[in-house]
Amino acid sequence: MNSVISIMQNALPCPVYANRTRNSGECCVYDFNTTGWNGSRRTVRMKTYIYADTMERGLELQSMLDKALVPIGDNHLSATATSCVRNGGGWLSDGDRHIRIAYYDITLRE
Repeated sequence: MNSVISIMQNALPCPVYANRTRNSGECCVYDFNTTGWNGSRRTVRMKTYIYADTMERGLELQSMLDKALVPIGDNHLSATATSCVRNGGGWLSDGDRHIRIAYYDITLRE
């Protein structure tokens, strides 16, 4: 999962945090949950919260994540992450900020 986090940090022009933050600016917060494991392959769902001042900026940041995390064709995301697809999302509001939620399903080699 470290390779996925590194890809996210390199793709976004804002801080990336695990689980939660008190940052009041633009940022991305992620959380991983295992959805399947067979001893050699783990499937995880990553939930991201993208905090932005406008809905448009939230969608821009999500697009940056999509381009960085979702490989085209049969390409692998990294040596350990063999596939990644975005699967759903939505919006929350936090006062003046907009929060874009995006889910990514990732397959990892163990």
